[in-house]
Amino acid sequence: MSKAVRPWLLIACGVLFHLNASACTKPVFRYALERWPASPCLLTVLHKGPVDAAGKARIDALCPEDAYNWNVQFIDVTGDLPEGPVRDKWQSDPDPGRLPMGLLQLPPSRGTASGVVWEGKLDSAGSDDLKRLLYAPVIRDTIRSLCKGDTAVWLLLKGPDSKANLRLRKRLETQLAALQKDLKLPHELDPLDSTYDDLAPGIPMKLAFSIREVDASASELGLLRNCLSAWDPELTEQSGPLIVPVFARGRALAVFMPDELDEEVIAEVCYFLVGPCSCRVKDLNPGFDLVMPFPWDRALWDDAFALDAVLKGLAPVAAKPVQGRGPE
Repeated sequence: MSKAVRPWLLIACGVLFHLNASACTKPVFRYALERWPASPCLLTVLHKGPVDAAGKARIDALCPEDAYNWNVQFIDVTGDLPEGPVRDKWQSDPDPGRLPMGLLQLPPSRGTASGVVWEGKLDSAGSDDLKRLLYAPVIRDTIRSLCKGDTAVWLLLKGPDSKANLRLRKRLETQLAALQKDLKLPHELDPLDSTYDDLAPGIPMKLAFSIREVDASASELGLLRNCLSAWDPELTEQSGPLIVPVFARGRALAVFMPDELDEEVIAEVCYFLVGPCSCRVKDLNPGFDLVMPFPWDRALWDDAFALDAVLKGLAPVAAKPVQGRGPE
């Protein structure tokens, strides 16, 4: 059994609610969407000498404005490089032909290594490659669904066994449909609950589970695979299928292999997400943030936020062979 399955942790979060009389009655998925800022990943750009305006413009164009979960730092290799994986990567092959060089690191998170999950040359072609990884179609679809109010998006990363993929898909569809019909949001159980008077106006709150299916081996998923492997190195050896329930601002609750995802576990995940938020501290709850730079605050609080236009602007250019590499 992989590190992904922590049913006792999900149960513990539910128990905490009963022990805490002051617990928030907003469901976990909604509280997390509104109150848990997505942890910023870090793109380090190694260069030699001044970075020209075109180079800076390419970096600025990678993500939308006000994507606060995306930080960029520029480091001139002729100076002192800070100790850590970035310096190690450069000193292992200090070839000026690799510049400008980008190295993307995950945000520090409980149980997740903050090492390099992508590296590549950030010229025009390399920047396009990175954007294709950041905003692959399944990532854009996930962002869209979460911004439309979905409780969670279940990513199904298909493996080479088509029958196993189909069995898992049917299991998910059947169980999620039943749970979506039977579960109730806390305010549906208590219509007088005043904690729902201050919901963010930009994203509706509803009970809806969706499934997004994509081949685990697809080149566009290279960054996602590296992120999952950083959380659980055992997943590097898995060809799929894998299931990743994603909620809030691109937070993965866990990563499940087929033999770990029975009806009880699916129900446990859904009850946790829909149940009242018992622990308001993000890092004390299960899960980890994926690399999903997006202006979540604007989507939540700006009535004029044009979701479709923003997502259209994130659509990568025509696919080419991806140059960037994951951790070695």
